[in-house]
Amino acid sequence: MDQQIKSRLHRLEKIEREGVKKPKEEATVAFGWDDPAKRGRRIIEASRIGKRFGERQLFADSSFYVRRGEKIGLIGPNGAGKTTLIDMLLGRASVDEGRLWVTPTARIAYLTQDVNDLDGSRTVLELLGDAFALRTEVGKARTLLANMGFDEAMLTKPMHQLSLGERTRIKLAQLILQEQDVLVLDEPTNHLDLASRERLEDTLGTYAGTLIIVSHDRYLIEKLCGKLLVIEDGAVRRRESGYRAYAERRTDRDADARPQAVGERGSREDEQARKASKQAEERRREEELLLVTTRISYLLGEIGKLKPADADYAKLDAELAEQIAKKRELGRT
Repeated sequence: MDQQIKSRLHRLEKIEREGVKKPKEEATVAFGWDDPAKRGRRIIEASRIGKRFGERQLFADSSFYVRRGEKIGLIGPNGAGKTTLIDMLLGRASVDEGRLWVTPTARIAYLTQDVNDLDGSRTVLELLGDAFALRTEVGKARTLLANMGFDEAMLTKPMHQLSLGERTRIKLAQLILQEQDVLVLDEPTNHLDLASRERLEDTLGTYAGTLIIVSHDRYLIEKLCGKLLVIEDGAVRRRESGYRAYAERRTDRDADARPQAVGERGSREDEQARKASKQAEERRREEELLLVTTRISYLLGEIGKLKPADADYAKLDAELAEQIAKKRELGRT
C-alpha cells in the first residue's frame, strides 16, 4: 500500500482513540507454554507441497517452516488458497503433493470470523466457570479480559447483549487460556472498533505462543508479525521480514522489471506489458480492498455501540451496506 495512505490510516486511528485511557499498570498472566527450552524449534515444516482446488492449481512446489514462538502473517490475494492452507495445517485437508509435517505434540486452535456460536443466554462469568474448573484459572481469565477492556459490568451481561467485537475477544481469551501451542487467527480485527483493536494488538503482542494471522489489515500484520508466509505466483513462500519491508522489495522488483519489457520487441513486449499492467491493477484492487475492509471493521464496531433507535444508527447502517457491496464487487473483479 502507498506509504502516504498507510500514514493517514494510522493517524486516523490515533485520532479516533483519543480519550481512551489505559490503566497505568495492568496485571499480567503467566502461561505454561512459554518454555524457553522449546522456543526456536520448528513446529511446522512443508517440503515442496502442492494443492489443487478442482481443476485449478492453488500452489505447488512450496517449502516453508514455522518455529515455536514466531508470529507469522499469512497473506495473499483472495482465492489464492489461504483458507485451504489453514485447513491443511489443522488436518482438515491433505496435501496433493509433497510433505507437510506438524509436530504431533502441537495443539492448534483456530479463531474463525464466526462468533455466533456462544450461548447467548449465559453471562461471561458463567462461560468462564464452565470452561475453567479451578478458581485460579477463572482468575487468570478475568485478568486477561480486564487487560482486553472488559470491566465488571460487562462480565455479568448475557452474551446476546455483547457486540460482535466483544464476543470475538471472549473467544480469543478462551483460546489463549487453553494454552494451545499455535493460534491461527482469521481476520481477528473484524467487528472491532478502533479502541478494541488497540487492546487486541497489545494482548497479541505479549502472547508468547506461536501465532499465524490471516488478515487484510496490513497495519496489524506489520505491527505484530516479524515473518510472513506469502501466497503469490502459484507458491507459498516464507519471507524473513514484516509486511512493510516485503511490500517495498516487491515494488522495487516490479520497477526493475519494467525497463526490461521496454527493450523487448513484438509479442513478447506486449505480453510483458500486459502482465505488468495486470499486476499493477491487482495491487490497486488489493489496496482498495484493504481500505474498504478497515472501514467495515470500524463501522461494525460503531454500530455495535448503538441501538436501532439512535440517531446515527441508520446513517452508519446505510454506509455499512454500501461498503459491504463495494467489498463484494472488489472480490469479483
